[in-house]
Amino acid sequence: MKGIHFFVYVSILLTINGSCGGGEDTKKKEQQIQLLLYLQNNKTPNSSTQAACFNFTSTESSCIIAADSQSTVCSDSELTRLKNGIQTSDKRTESILIGFLNCWKNCALLFNSANSVCTGAKYPTTKTYRDAQKSTTITASAAWGTCMTTCNNGNSEETGLKGTGATYPTQPF
Repeated sequence: MKGIHFFVYVSILLTINGSCGGGEDTKKKEQQIQLLLYLQNNKTPNSSTQAACFNFTSTESSCIIAADSQSTVCSDSELTRLKNGIQTSDKRTESILIGFLNCWKNCALLFNSANSVCTGAKYPTTKTYRDAQKSTTITASAAWGTCMTTCNNGNSEETGLKGTGATYPTQPF
């Protein structure tokens, strides 16, 4: 997969250097630069667990101006930390962690859709966003809290969690 990204990167770079003039070409150049920046800044997931984590962080990021990078939030060490929070230890499998990540993503989506800040100015950082989720003064936080409790207590219908008896006794973030 990384070879494809490199090929696309080089192809775009050659196109930019070879065909820039003015007018429409300038707009095309800007679009190509934006694509290059996207390819440079977005990591390709290397596992299904990391892909689930990327989906979770993308959902959160839609309501954050300067979100923590996916590479940081979904690093191997962070995924290990999350996995180690699953109870009981025999439940610490990739499929159960993916189930929790998908469940938490749904809670973030619920929070975002019920929160007027997410359709307007957005939260400045990941920390302020997560603090708002835990707030007792924001209406959307109550729905988020109920959703997280359902996920973390093992009562979710989420694929990967349903019927496993796995719990997550602490807030993951």
